[in-house]
Amino acid sequence: DGGDCAMWASAVTCNHYGVCVSNPGSSVSLSCCEVTENAVHGLGASAGGVARADKCRMTNNQVGAVARGATSRLSLSDCHVSSNTRIGVGIREAGSGDCAGCTIEQNQYGVCALNAGSSIALSDCSASNNVRYGAASSDGGLVEATGCTLNGNKQLGAGSWHAGSRVVLRRCRAELNGKTGVACRLGSGVDAEGCNIKGNEQFGVYVSGEGSKVAAHGCELSGNSQYGVCAEGGGAAVVRECGMQKNGQGGVVSKDTNSKVSLDTCRVTGNGRVGVAGIIGGCVMAERCVAEGNEHVGIGAWHSASVVELSDCEVLSNGGTGVTAVAGGVLRGGSCTVRSNERFGVVSRDEGSLVALEKCVLSDNGKLG
Repeated sequence: DGGDCAMWASAVTCNHYGVCVSNPGSSVSLSCCEVTENAVHGLGASAGGVARADKCRMTNNQVGAVARGATSRLSLSDCHVSSNTRIGVGIREAGSGDCAGCTIEQNQYGVCALNAGSSIALSDCSASNNVRYGAASSDGGLVEATGCTLNGNKQLGAGSWHAGSRVVLRRCRAELNGKTGVACRLGSGVDAEGCNIKGNEQFGVYVSGEGSKVAAHGCELSGNSQYGVCAEGGGAAVVRECGMQKNGQGGVVSKDTNSKVSLDTCRVTGNGRVGVAGIIGGCVMAERCVAEGNEHVGIGAWHSASVVELSDCEVLSNGGTGVTAVAGGVLRGGSCTVRSNERFGVVSRDEGSLVALEKCVLSDNGKLG
């Protein structure tokens, strides 16, 4: 009820709650403290309270640090939040928080923003090596991360779920995660700018569900075991000035009816099987892109209702075919160059398949243009 508390170089351990602050005007400040092995949370702000911690350790609690309720705020700097059994840093029910220079590792979940109005800003933090996710938003929460590392989590580097939820990543790394670097599902949104999303076990970026949308600009998505970018189940991705390189199955795939990927000024190179694919009804639109040196096909549309549209693209030196339509897929291209592919420049195969090209150049392909 308006009180203030300050603690320095203290240990808060083996309580039900470690440190709590509640109600407007109340605040607590910790410096160089150990907040460990408390049954519920280590540090908590609720009902309008404000909690600050600098150079503290919050370990082996159920939740390391939490802000809950409108106008409640949590601020952490240079803290170590690890080995908590549920969440490292949690923001709930319209609370807010910020973390700078923190290490948030080996928790069940690293950082979570839950419920509409909840938000947290991370800068120069590591949310890595957590059992499930590095950073996540759901049910309307917002996570903003700048210059952060989201590596080696058992499932996801970062993810968002449900309409109104959003994750914003700037100059972050999401690498070597057990499933996906960045995931967007169930109507949520993700923005990624200048990020490295590499070496993840399934996808670099995965978007699924009607209303889900990923916007990526200036990112490198490489060395992921399946695809650099995957949209399915009605999800959408807008990808600008990005590189999709050396992914195991392909650079980009749009799968299922109503899924859509838009590519602008991207390089899709050296991927296994295919550079860019629309399959099972998926749609891809690409402008000013290069698909080069992919294992079998540069760009293709497979299956009925799949549509790929190209404008001012270059499809070069792919291992089999430059552009293809198969099993009823449709590919249209204008002002494109299809050159130096190992076997064919263009292939249209099976009833209902269509490749329609206008003002294109097909040259120096191994067998046929």
